[in-house]
Amino acid sequence: MISDRLFVYGTLMRGFDHPMAQLLSRSADFLGIATCRGRLYLIKHYPGLVLSDDAGDIVFGELYRLRDRDALLADVARRAGVTGASRACAIVPTEFAHPPGGFP
Repeated sequence: MISDRLFVYGTLMRGFDHPMAQLLSRSADFLGIATCRGRLYLIKHYPGLVLSDDAGDIVFGELYRLRDRDALLADVARRAGVTGASRACAIVPTEFAHPPGGFP
């Protein structure tokens, strides 16, 4: 089962004018600042997150609860021109994304 929680970083975070950040602000509830154990790698023109077991590999971002997960992921996939929503955005399992103080 795919979680309804989404970890984002970079220009997808609040305060950025990226179209996907705007879509997220309309379609999800902000849960808080979060970290994810992983590393960022340059993939063409954007950073891609790869999960890591190394406790020193930390990516800072935000955690959201998607209101209508399937509809939002389909919209993201359509906008990105990707077949299969799982390829359009990285869903980070909630056991890897940790907001300070735990989950609400």
